[in-house]
Amino acid sequence: MYPSRWNCSICSGLSGFDDMLVGAYVEDSGGESGGAAYLVNGPIGGDSLVGSLMSLTDADIKLIGEVGEDRAGYSLSAAGDLNDEGIAD
Repeated sequence: MYPSRWNCSICSGLSGFDDMLVGAYVEDSGGESGGAAYLVNGPIGGDSLVGSLMSLTDADIKLIGEVGEDRAGYSLSAAGDLNDEGIAD
């Protein structure tokens, strides 16, 4: 069993609100250290989070590594504007 390790990236969502992607690369749902990435759709922050904690079980989407040692969620990054329409993807 490994200690919990995670990464986080904030990116602009299609809804116009920022979304949060959290990677837990030693999560074991898909096998030992298969990893997972959790997407939380925005808006994130503001008064709704003041004094509260959010659980990743409340994430909108959970992507799981297919087999052990996949380490899904190890590296996260906002993509920028991939299709050049002026909105970050």
